[in-house]
Amino acid sequence: MWHNYPNKRKDEGFTLIEATISLTLLLVVLVVSLTFLFSMRTFSQRQEMFTSPRQTARRALDYMSYYTRGAGDLNTTQNNPNAIVVWYKQKTGSPAVQATYDNVTNSNYADVGTDMISLALPPLSPIRAQYQPNGANFDASTGDVYFTAGCGTSDDDTSNMAMFKALTGCCDAFGNSPVLTLVDSKGNWDYFMITGYQKSYCSSGYIHVTANHGNSLGVNPPGGPALEQPAYIQVGVFYNTFRVKNGELQQKSGLFDPGNPDAGFVTLLNHVEDLQVAYIYDNGGIWNTATQTLTTAGQVPTQSGIAGGYPDVASVQGLRLTIVGRSDRLPVTMLSRDKYARPAAENHAGGQADRFYHYRLTDTVMIRNRMLGR
Repeated sequence: MWHNYPNKRKDEGFTLIEATISLTLLLVVLVVSLTFLFSMRTFSQRQEMFTSPRQTARRALDYMSYYTRGAGDLNTTQNNPNAIVVWYKQKTGSPAVQATYDNVTNSNYADVGTDMISLALPPLSPIRAQYQPNGANFDASTGDVYFTAGCGTSDDDTSNMAMFKALTGCCDAFGNSPVLTLVDSKGNWDYFMITGYQKSYCSSGYIHVTANHGNSLGVNPPGGPALEQPAYIQVGVFYNTFRVKNGELQQKSGLFDPGNPDAGFVTLLNHVEDLQVAYIYDNGGIWNTATQTLTTAGQVPTQSGIAGGYPDVASVQGLRLTIVGRSDRLPVTMLSRDKYARPAAENHAGGQADRFYHYRLTDTVMIRNRMLGR
């Protein structure tokens, strides 16, 4: 039996060596796998953060381009002169209020250096409804809108009023419509707000309303002749404002109000750090670019003689929109110092070095209702 012990020790020796080699190989495999795993995770994280500002900029630009192309107030006589709203007036005789900005300087309005723009947005199925004020002129506080689309065959006043309310965007907290447009047969126009939906009379063919023509809650055009009868409500044409604030692309249903700058705005996209708008005129000039900036008040186009000095915004046939998106802040594991910076866009200079990826995207958009000329 003794002669078997050496063989046993020899077998045990081989077993230990094999186990050691196996453990060593396993350790090498684990180290290589973990190294590869961490490197792939870092690569994936870097790629995700690198592409995120591109996706943000593209989504924001696609959204704004869609609305810009279709901008218009459906004023066929003057070919949509209020598609882009630059100035308006609150109350009769009040000073002009700015609704569109170039390189904002007041941080309460938007992120400093970004642009803001207000547009008139028509519906897919526009309706014109004649409006008859109950008085000699359009200062009357009541009137009748000739609208029977919801009456059907049974003169259903309830359904008719419901349809009219839906088409005119009723109602806010006060029971008012949004700001609408009133146009006469010569193309003269005014802002119009329904402040009370009184009653539908299908049998007589109209809806009785209380209305506002530039009084305490209304807005006025920046200039132009008074309306003449007959006049028509451009049913469904609403006004929207776009801006960048707190690194977010935001939209408001209605015109921008400097007295209450955050009212009505909702966030569309995060991580948007710049919006720039260049104006393409019908004479081929492009303004508010890196080389040409308007010198009018607020560096925006004129409108009906407000901030005069350059052709009216009615001569603008297109916009060049630029969006700059950014990533989340890069972690220390990816970047140990400030290396990147927000790029310059149009007449807005680039930013300081930071730890974000940035991406600038530009689209030239011709306004569909103006591109064939006025």
